[in-house]
Amino acid sequence: MAAVKPDLRTQRTNDETDELVADVAPLFDELYARVDAGRPLDAPFVQKLNETNERLVQRWEEVVKERLAAVRAGVERGER
Repeated sequence: MAAVKPDLRTQRTNDETDELVADVAPLFDELYARVDAGRPLDAPFVQKLNETNERLVQRWEEVVKERLAAVRAGVERGER
């Protein structure tokens, strides 16, 4: 069986995505640790999760807008 040539791969890592969530990774690590250990999610922790969710929603909305604008610009130039 042959390996896929690197230039033919359709899935790539996305460093940009990693950068978008790197600052909240410790919170999700803590969430995993609590769930894994069966520890309760107290009100202050849930509040942090909710605040983080709001920040991530805002970030991803901006990413979607930027990517949509790039696609539209490419379509207008006849790239797609």
